[in-house]
Amino acid sequence: MNKDIRADLWDELKLLQSAIDKFDDISFRIKSWLLIVIIAIVGYTLEKPASASLLWINFVIVLLFYSYEVAYRISHGAILCRSQEVQSLLRNEKDLNDKPKGPYLDKYLREVDKVSDKGKFFKLQIKLGIEEIRAKRNAREWKIFFENWWKYLLQPRISLLYFVAIVVNMAFMIFNKFH
Repeated sequence: MNKDIRADLWDELKLLQSAIDKFDDISFRIKSWLLIVIIAIVGYTLEKPASASLLWINFVIVLLFYSYEVAYRISHGAILCRSQEVQSLLRNEKDLNDKPKGPYLDKYLREVDKVSDKGKFFKLQIKLGIEEIRAKRNAREWKIFFENWWKYLLQPRISLLYFVAIVVNMAFMIFNKFH
C-alpha cells in the first residue's frame, strides 16, 4: 500500500477514535442528566405529595432523553462502521490504486447533497426560511431516526436505564396513590 495512503488512513483512524470517545462521553452525560432530572422530580413529589401529578412528566422526560440518545447512537454507528472500514484497509496488505473513500465526517456522516427528499417536512422548513441544505439534512435525520429508533430498544446498554426509570417512576406513582 502506498505510504501516503497508509498515513492518511492512520490519521483518519485517529480522528474517528476521537469522535467515538466523544460520542461515548455524550451518551454517559445524557444518562446522567436523565437520572438527575428523574430523581429531582421524584424527590420533590416525596416532599410534597400533592404534586404527585408531576410524576407524569417523567414519562415525557424519559422519552425525550431516549430520543436524544438514539439520535447520537445513529451517528455513533456510522462512525463505528467507518472506523471498521479503515481498520480493515490498514490490515489489508494488498495495494490500493486509489485513495479509499473518506473521510466523510460532515454532520451525521451523510451526503446531504444527494438527498432528494422533498416531503412535507422539507417544504415546511423552506417556507419557514430554513436554507435548503439544512432542510435536507433535517429531513434526512428525522427519516433515519424514525427508521431506527426501535432497534435501540433491544440493546440493554442503551435502553435498560430508560426501562428502569419508567418502572421506578411507576412504583413511585403507585406509592403516592396509596399514601
